[in-house]
Formats: sequence, structure tokens, C-alpha cells
Amino acid sequence: HPHTLEAHKYLGITLNMAGRYPEGIAIYEQVIDQEAELLSNDHPEVWLSRRVLGHALQEAGRVDEAIELYKRVRDDRIRVLGKDHEDALESIHDIGSALLDAGRAEEAISILEPLLADCMTVLGTDHLTTQQAQGDLAEALRVVSRHDEP
Repeated sequence: HPHTLEAHKYLGITLNMAGRYPEGIAIYEQVIDQEAELLSNDHPEVWLSRRVLGHALQEAGRVDEAIELYKRVRDDRIRVLGKDHEDALESIHDIGSALLDAGRAEEAISILEPLLADCMTVLGTDHLTTQQAQGDLAEALRVVSRHDEP
């Protein structure tokens, strides 16, 4: 039932917030399988659950797995919503942020520079995703000692 799945999601989130990542991740993996069966793989709720699972994987130090999951969510969102949709841009940011977290600053820059330009055009300067992309790009540029770039 959708309400049972929702309750399980909150349990997974709570476990992750408590640092109990293996338990939270296991619950989220079950929820995603059940949501996909109930709703379909192309349902926004399934994408959101996969994104939250990606965040949990990233927090648990499983960054490469998180990046792969973020890429899947990005591809699905772009395929269904279009490349300029707010949710697609958010997914691209997730990838860039995770690459930065993994110490892969140059790769992060290659994602975040075009993303920031797209966010400025599509979402505007005050949007949260734009501001997050700008902050992560600044950090990635700092990491590779490119301090003179905007």
C-alpha cells in the first residue's frame, strides 16, 4: 500500500540520519523495488526515492554507487521531462556534487560549469539548484587551484 511504502521511506530516512546507513539503505532498496512495481520506473516518486538512496550511499562513503544511481535518475528525468527541466538539472547537480565529494574535482568541474550556465538561463540566479551548483563549482575550482576563475 502507498502509505506503508511512505512509512518505510521515513524509517529509511531516519536510520540514515542516525548514521545507520546499511539498515537505511536496505530499506530504501526495498521501497524502490516496490514503488517501481506499484507505480512504474518512470514515476517521479520512484526517481525521488532513488535520489534519496543516492544521498544515503554518498553519506555512507559509497560515492561511486551513488554517482551511478544519480546518472540513472538523470537519464530517466531527461528522457521523460527534457534536459532543461528543473528536476533534470537537479540530478545533474547531484552527479557533480558527488564527483567533488569523491575527490574528482576536474570531473566535477566538467559537469558543474555547463550546469551552472544552464541553471542561470533556465532557473535564474536565486534558485536553490543554481546556488548549489555555483557553490560546488567554486569549491571544485578552489581544489584544483583555479582561484582566478569566476
